[in-house]
Order: sequence, then C-alpha cells, then structure tokens
Amino acid sequence: MIIISLNNYVFGCFLIKEEYLKGLYVLFFFVILVISLILSLIVTIYLKKKRNARAYKSPRNADLAQPLL
Repeated sequence: MIIISLNNYVFGCFLIKEEYLKGLYVLFFFVILVISLILSLIVTIYLKKKRNARAYKSPRNADLAQPLL
C-alpha cells in the first residue's frame, strides 16, 4: 500500500488520503536519517583508518631524523 501511495505521489496523482501523505513524509524522513547516519559512520571509519595509518610511520624516516632548525 505504501508503494502504491508512493507511485501516486511521484507521478503527481494527488488522490491520496491525508494519512498516507503524512506517512510518506515520515517514511522519507527516516530513510534520509538512516542514509545520513550510515554515511557519517563510513566517513568516520575512513578518517580513523587514515589517521592511524599516519601514526604508525617508521621511526627511520629521513624527515624525522633531520634536526629542527
């Protein structure tokens, strides 16, 4: 029933009851919320891995052995 309401909403047939329309707004809100949470989780994992990769550089690195002038 939600798919039928969604099709009517997308194709411009506004013969939907008010309750279905409010349900679609709530559904879209939760879908966007879940997508944004998943994207933020992926970004934080990526940044954490990137920072950890830089932290474990070899101490024999030539740049680190140079004196700070």
